[in-house]
Amino acid sequence: MNLFRNLFNIPKKRKRFLGNAEGDFYAEYGACTSCGAPQAEAPDLIDHSEKEYSHCFFKKQPQTDDELDRAINALLVSCVSGIRYGGKDEKILKRLYEMGCAAECDYKPIGKYKVIIWDKVTFKFDGSLAEIVKIIQDALIAARPWINKSITNQAGDETTFWTFFYRWAGLLHGIIYRCHINHSGEVTIELAAENNTLPISIRGSAIELNSILQSEKQVSNVIWFDQDKKTYSSKEVK
Repeated sequence: MNLFRNLFNIPKKRKRFLGNAEGDFYAEYGACTSCGAPQAEAPDLIDHSEKEYSHCFFKKQPQTDDELDRAINALLVSCVSGIRYGGKDEKILKRLYEMGCAAECDYKPIGKYKVIIWDKVTFKFDGSLAEIVKIIQDALIAARPWINKSITNQAGDETTFWTFFYRWAGLLHGIIYRCHINHSGEVTIELAAENNTLPISIRGSAIELNSILQSEKQVSNVIWFDQDKKTYSSKEVK
């Protein structure tokens, strides 16, 4: 039976929560711990029902690129993989497979896609290393205030090199940020996962860092590198 399903790309039958709006994104029935994270990521798309029992659901399907980004973010933060994609759009499937979310997709894409993890970025900054590090740290702490986060293990001279750990989830997981600036104002930041953190978390941190850099007027010429040393523009990191 599994061979037949794989051959004809037939998804395993999953029960959708009845409150879900008709469409490709949905919350699977019974797969909700009321963590609040999915609806915090996409409050315009996801709500929480108390009628039958506490359960999140898609009250609206994403229609714009921004809404799609929020729907995918909600899928990413679901602690029990209760948010799923049940569509066949190749671009969306490619994006989710590259994010390491193949298990949250009902259908397989036509193409073969590997997980992409960006772990290094270079950019020009019109300021000091201490300034850009503070901008990044403040933005990391300010984002998603419902998550317990901290900046710790800071070390370096603050002039040419600085490293810090960004930790979350009860301070059990973290990403190491290694920052360096050269004499021409080019900054290099390398991201690494702590021993107890899944490597895929580096990708999420890269997307968050990229968003911070995009919002800064003093930042220019952003170039990202994946673990195979392939380069990407800031528009491609999402």
